[in-house]
Amino acid sequence: MTDHQQTGRVAIIGGRYRLGETLGEGGMGVVHAVTDSVDGAELALKWLSAETARNPVAVELFEREFHTLKNLAHPHIVSVLEYGIDGTPFYTMERLRGETADKRAPMPWKDACSVLRDVASALALVHSRRLLHRD
Repeated sequence: MTDHQQTGRVAIIGGRYRLGETLGEGGMGVVHAVTDSVDGAELALKWLSAETARNPVAVELFEREFHTLKNLAHPHIVSVLEYGIDGTPFYTMERLRGETADKRAPMPWKDACSVLRDVASALALVHSRRLLHRD
């Protein structure tokens, strides 16, 4: 996947992030749980797949995604921390705990309305910055 360094059987990304479980996969890459070896923080790390990283437009979009998120502050938008390259581009972000929507479905309508209110609030900020969420 990348040329990150191996310490025994533990992969270290960007010289400091100890690779953990896979949290999710998408069209552009993978999100892993990581532990910051500097301060012990439990984070998430998103990186481009090797195949996607061969596309300069995808790399540019990925970096732009990081910088866009870095400039957004909202309780329902994940905070990003560091951008780097270790074989392929990656960035770290806060790791959120909890259940995914598919695990909670079907959900009572009052709970669904609460979730939708939070999502709409985050999208309102994104749209106020003349941005479009493409997922």
